[in-house]
Amino acid sequence: MFDKTMNRLIKAIQAGKFAWEKYLNGKTWNGIKLHTCPLFCSYGLIGYTVAVFSGNTHILTITHDWEMNTTKYEYV
Repeated sequence: MFDKTMNRLIKAIQAGKFAWEKYLNGKTWNGIKLHTCPLFCSYGLIGYTVAVFSGNTHILTITHDWEMNTTKYEYV
């Protein structure tokens, strides 16, 4: 169940359909606790990061960069 939900999350992020602004203060998305943070550079907002939690443990960080059109995954 967790893998299917993670795949849906990643596909939504890559398709530009993930409403990351709703998760700035942390919220649950389809049973997964998420916390987002804007990604800035010297000239403005270029994307966002998504911290994925299992219980209270941070397990994955997904970084989506609009400028480079890339999505990176880092397991913690």
